[in-house]
Amino acid sequence: MPRLATDWRDAEIAVSNLTAHAWRIALRAPTGEEVKAIEIRPRESLALVVAGGEYTIEQTLFAPAPVGATTRRFPGRLVSGERYQWTLATLLSAEEAVTP
Repeated sequence: MPRLATDWRDAEIAVSNLTAHAWRIALRAPTGEEVKAIEIRPRESLALVVAGGEYTIEQTLFAPAPVGATTRRFPGRLVSGERYQWTLATLLSAEEAVTP
């Protein structure tokens, strides 16, 4: 697979959504400012490039009622020059029908 990052200080993240729901991924700097945010459609895969460093990662699942949107936040370090694979899934990902 060809490299997307053209600068050695960047890290690459390949994101695969295995669910029937949309997700939003946001990377925040330690100061709280949003550095990068993406929305991922059901069953979509995409890649992004960000500068290596420390982040707070926000992962939001947009599920139908009664669950609704749920957000999880956690710290993460992305190392310059590295590639990451990130899979978004739920317990029933393989069986869910895609929601409109």
